[in-house]
Amino acid sequence: MPRNPQEETIEAVCCTIVNSYGGEAIKLKVAGTRGWPDRLVLLPQRRMFFAEFKRPKDGKTARQQETVHELLRELGFLVYVVDNVTQFENAIKDVNARTRRERREDYEIEVREYVLAGPNPLQPAAPLADSKRHNLRVMLHNALKKASEVTDV
Repeated sequence: MPRNPQEETIEAVCCTIVNSYGGEAIKLKVAGTRGWPDRLVLLPQRRMFFAEFKRPKDGKTARQQETVHELLRELGFLVYVVDNVTQFENAIKDVNARTRRERREDYEIEVREYVLAGPNPLQPAAPLADSKRHNLRVMLHNALKKASEVTDV
């Protein structure tokens, strides 16, 4: 089925946006299969998502596309169906927010594991005096605050 010129224009503008972030928008054509999203969007700092472009207002996904999108989501990938540039920019913002949240959660887990491990991970940590416990709480608070200040591209 021939593509709509409006859809191709939106896709081209969105690819330009990805390039401005220093990323790549790879055209997907999986041999012998149908239903794959139009682009795999790769952004700096290991951020990625799939983008399916549709005609403005009346573009609909086919049943095969919905099946592939569902499979990708079940595998943990993000899939966005967009019919305008604003939706695509919102997808990038969403990916950035998810990445910041995931990194903060990972950092919190690392800090907690380090704190629980004590100075030697093979031996349990000795009970802390109140002043050391307070200093540890301050350090943990500062580390978590620093993790929440991660900026997006």
